[in-house]
Amino acid sequence: MKHNYILVMVLIFALSSFQSVKAGHSQQCYDTRTNAKIQQKFKRTFRGACRSESSNKSSTSKQTGFSDYVSLQSFKNALAYKTAERSSKQADILEITYQDFLDHLSLEKSRIALLYEAASLTMDIGNIDSGENETWVLPNLKDLNATTLDIMHVTPESSGVLEDFPDDATHAVYSKVLDIYEIFSLNEFDLFLYGYGEIDEDDEDDDGDFEERIAIDYYGTQSPIPLKLEEEYEGVVTFINDAPEGEELDSLQYTDYYRVIGQGTLKTFDDGDVDAIKLIYREEEREFKGGDTLALNIREEVIFYSKKGHYVRAAIDDALEEGEVTLNNMMYQKISGKTASVHKSKIANVKMFPNPIASGQTLTIASEFSLNEYIIDVYTINGQKVNTLHFSESNNHQYQTRVPENLASGLYFYKVHDKKGAIFTNGKIQIK
Repeated sequence: MKHNYILVMVLIFALSSFQSVKAGHSQQCYDTRTNAKIQQKFKRTFRGACRSESSNKSSTSKQTGFSDYVSLQSFKNALAYKTAERSSKQADILEITYQDFLDHLSLEKSRIALLYEAASLTMDIGNIDSGENETWVLPNLKDLNATTLDIMHVTPESSGVLEDFPDDATHAVYSKVLDIYEIFSLNEFDLFLYGYGEIDEDDEDDDGDFEERIAIDYYGTQSPIPLKLEEEYEGVVTFINDAPEGEELDSLQYTDYYRVIGQGTLKTFDDGDVDAIKLIYREEEREFKGGDTLALNIREEVIFYSKKGHYVRAAIDDALEEGEVTLNNMMYQKISGKTASVHKSKIANVKMFPNPIASGQTLTIASEFSLNEYIIDVYTINGQKVNTLHFSESNNHQYQTRVPENLASGLYFYKVHDKKGAIFTNGKIQIK
């Protein structure tokens, strides 16, 4: 399978493939996407050998014999059979839109993730397209001592590896505990994960520290957009090795299939009841050599998204199961009200003024913490960076910068960070 560490919306467990293409990093790959959205189907091709072996952390994908393979079309037919006689009774159709995803991933927000890998657990996931609003009770992962991670929303540039990925990356998240960045492209059709920026454990300096950050390729859809009842999404990503040597594969192909199969109320253990959508996910991984299919691996999951940004994902043996089922590797996320900062104790004393401010005026930040080595990046509400500003210290711990005269009026996000991308503080600024 494709290898996630901390998604974003999306923070998914590291689930490795049966065999990876041995290769370098993503500068050897380029995105040749040319076809537009056609009935929610995408095809993406990346030339060069992608998918570094260093991204193999664990494995839950299973090898499937060709004799007992259930095709994706047969899987879809089984879904259609289950829903053929069920009439929809929902008065209101819930929809999670592109704008919702923009809000969930905005720079001013952060998130908390709980990962439960210790053992299987059971949960009543309801039915497939029951036609009624369902209620799903999430197991209390805190009581089960799940691993907790604080996830910061950061800029793609702060990852230090953006040059190794296509230039349309829009969002990134960062886990300080794991010291890993995830780089995404968010568009009106899907949330697409390009890959990761992580420390190169083989690059140690004289002091025993690891400083070099490398790109780890992923290239896969993390969520279709929009999410609403009966929506289907099928994405095909192919990795082509232009110069295979010895036993190296000619290509790897991943088919991602998502189907929204329910809506209702997700009862969380720490944030009350939220309106949510339920999906099933199926991934097929094929390995090719000399024109032959060498291996086929299938992985299936059940997923819950809420309108407020809650996110649950867990592996399931059979995505056509209903009612009380056994789930593995459950991950739960929610948006946190905490400021994404590496200096939390100092943030309370930070003040920015004036705000609102006119273009061409001087912006002042008062801080007890020295900002001499820091810069401020300004972003549109869609996450596009429009300016990088530098501070000059005046006196009494006040740092000043001039707002460009060509900055149009409107609402912007800002992030104050050091040269390595560590975030000091962030927030909103109104240009009048």
